Amino acid sequence: MTERKPVMKIRVFIFTISWVILFSSLCVGSEQAGSDKMEKNGNRFSLGTILPLTGPYERYGVRVLESLILAGGFFDADRDSFWELHIEDAQMRPENARKGLMRLADRENLLAVIGPLSSEEAFPSTEAAQQRGIPLITLTKNEEVTQGGAYCFSGVPSSRNQLSHLSYYMRDELGKSRIAILYPNVPSGRDAAQFFRSEIKKRGGKVTHFVSYQEDATDFSREIAALVGKQKDMGHDGRDTRKMTHRIGFDALFIPDTALRVSQIASQLSFYNVRGFQLLGNSSWHDPDILMKQRDLLNGAIFVDGYISYGNNRETEAFVDHFYTVYGREPDALQAYTYDAMTLILEKILKRDAPISREQLKAELAEVKAYPGVSGSITMTAQRIMDSEPLLIVLMNGERVRINEP
Repeated sequence: MTERKPVMKIRVFIFTISWVILFSSLCVGSEQAGSDKMEKNGNRFSLGTILPLTGPYERYGVRVLESLILAGGFFDADRDSFWELHIEDAQMRPENARKGLMRLADRENLLAVIGPLSSEEAFPSTEAAQQRGIPLITLTKNEEVTQGGAYCFSGVPSSRNQLSHLSYYMRDELGKSRIAILYPNVPSGRDAAQFFRSEIKKRGGKVTHFVSYQEDATDFSREIAALVGKQKDMGHDGRDTRKMTHRIGFDALFIPDTALRVSQIASQLSFYNVRGFQLLGNSSWHDPDILMKQRDLLNGAIFVDGYISYGNNRETEAFVDHFYTVYGREPDALQAYTYDAMTLILEKILKRDAPISREQLKAELAEVKAYPGVSGSITMTAQRIMDSEPLLIVLMNGERVRINEP
């Protein structure tokens, strides 16, 4: 029973956060977590985070906070340092995020901030971080947020690097040259579709179809008709769609959307008997529960991401085991990226015998190379993105299996 006490402390703490934050600014410190030890060199410092901890996006903020607490070791019995984590609840609102960043930056000895989650929050936050001279590691897929200045970093691997690698694998390894693209008509969908199209063309391939659909669409018959060259909606002329045959003019179909939406599209493709191509996706697919539930529809599909919870390295396996012991479930990619951002910052701070300044920390983060993270070997790019090796993942009966490349 003794081994479970830290686990129960974390679960109780996470459960009470939403209540506490309604009444006061929340701060987590090792003394509150039960550690009696102080940092050996007397270097007391704090970090900050900006998350949605109340409102409709609360579950995303809590997931990230779980990872921050685990990475910070707040409940570790052998903890030998003292520092605090100050938490700002932005509710996924840009102005709240900006004000939260300003409050965190005003705190003495607060060295860096992790978050926020959305690009809408990240842009005003990076502007404030640059003005105040405090390192900020955002957790959004939008790579443009780091253009705010030298104090602005991204903790999410480059989606463009991942898509570039997927295009290489399709063209150079599998020899598929005719690619169709079906994408949601939203900024992230358009960006992914346009970039993948440019990469396919760059490698000598041909984009045979470039078709969009509305974000709230549930009927994809028009889009499927466009893919197979029909002049009107599939099956709306009274014929039995199950008996239709189609000449498919593409080798692979790329859909940069969530696993849930992709499974809906795949179901309708099957209904209209559109078959004989390789289904491709991006990191938005990575939802283990949905992928398992829709294993029959998505079997054999390939997507690219920066993290997989097994079969990667020892750091990953140790992280997954620890996370599962504490929270009773597998960590997702965002939780892995959050964990890496936190442990990287702590490694840069705690390795020094003397206190580190915000400017020094910013400079050290910018020089990171081959850091052994739980998402793989991490190198900070020239654009200050914590990038790791893209992982190609094939779905086999609902299981995510990493493709071993030559």
